[in-house]
Amino acid sequence: MNTIKVEGKNRNNHVLLFTLTLWKRCKMTKEYLIEHDIAFEYVDVVTVSEEDRREIFDTLVSMTIPVGFPVSIIDDTVVISGYHPDELNDALKIANV
Repeated sequence: MNTIKVEGKNRNNHVLLFTLTLWKRCKMTKEYLIEHDIAFEYVDVVTVSEEDRREIFDTLVSMTIPVGFPVSIIDDTVVISGYHPDELNDALKIANV
């Protein structure tokens, strides 16, 4: 499965998002990461093959992740389902300004 990479100066964490093309919360999460200059990768679940889509859902279910988009996986350990800037701040150690 191919990911789309977004460059950022902050590369302290590996951030992977699973998103939906037109879902507002997915756009807000990507915009949030860009605003904070966080490098990340994402997969638009709508545009992948049916086989990749099944693999994504199987992976998320096996990790007991409630499937609500976006799904943010940080350093393969922290999982955030939905748009939650406070949780992103904590996981990425972003200071609240």
